[in-house]
Amino acid sequence: MKDKFSRVWGDLVNNENVGLSNIRECSYDKDNDMYLIDSKKDTINFDKASEVLAKKLRVNKPSSVDSLYVQDEMLYLVEFKNTFDPKPDEIRVKVHDTLAILKLSEYITDSDYSFIKIIIVRKRTRKVEEKIRGIKKAGKVPKAKMGLDFLQLVYPRVEFFDMNPNEYKKFINNESVSEVSSCTQ
Repeated sequence: MKDKFSRVWGDLVNNENVGLSNIRECSYDKDNDMYLIDSKKDTINFDKASEVLAKKLRVNKPSSVDSLYVQDEMLYLVEFKNTFDPKPDEIRVKVHDTLAILKLSEYITDSDYSFIKIIIVRKRTRKVEEKIRGIKKAGKVPKAKMGLDFLQLVYPRVEFFDMNPNEYKKFINNESVSEVSSCTQ
């Protein structure tokens, strides 16, 4: 585990206002009273963490992704969307604000971006799934823009991924994921 990422993990897990959570809790959709992912894998509820970090910096709480965890020397930031059509502007702001609050809190620097992966977990329509399969069958890598084009220019070394809940479950269980859409060009 990269030293800097173990520090952010330790600081947030040991903070009484943040602490350890799990993916199931972080994927909870209160509007529909359901969990998008049923996993007890350890993670940090980054909505709580961003509130603590903002208070420490004496700034308003920023928008943030739902979850942060460290695995295989990589920092994963995950946003769960229980919808077929997430709002790109909302996702863009959450990702940007999350990276900004981590940088302002001195948990990441520009040199860390190549060790950061952003994952958007969302439902996808059958039509989108079929299109992805067709692209993969043609030997190409599907690109899922999701309005993240601007962020890819600002953070060119950060990798962005678009996964459906089943792909994400396989991913966190270290299973093969053959149809993950990379948002990175």
